[in-house]
Amino acid sequence: MDYDPKAVVMTFCGVPVTGYAKGSFIKVEPAEDSFKKYVGADGETSRTRVADETVNVTLNLSQTSPSNAVLSAQHKLDRKSGTGKGPLMIKDLKGTTLVYAKNAWIRKMATADFGDEINAKEWAFDTGKAEYVNGGNEVV
Repeated sequence: MDYDPKAVVMTFCGVPVTGYAKGSFIKVEPAEDSFKKYVGADGETSRTRVADETVNVTLNLSQTSPSNAVLSAQHKLDRKSGTGKGPLMIKDLKGTTLVYAKNAWIRKMATADFGDEINAKEWAFDTGKAEYVNGGNEVV
């Protein structure tokens, strides 16, 4: 299999995100389980399909990434006027993973952390209904 972290791209409100941190830099997870289980007193089991098709996205950027300033401005705009939400897309260009939400927003601004080395800044996003394909990479 062939994986290239440079081939993983993310855009938010149409602007490419750059300057990913070392290690894990994007994490996508469904906001809720797909099904809820119900077990009756007699052991009969049923399930309910959960309608929530939203995802939570965690983005880790290097403290030197210019995208930190862009995301800070977008978050400030959203807090001030409610107009800072927009489309979010994550794609592995060498694989089949794809995340797309027409509406996404920054849930939490990254913490400022200073030390004797370059640190990562963690950004938290929420989305409206999202298309999420957790794919893989081709065998070479």
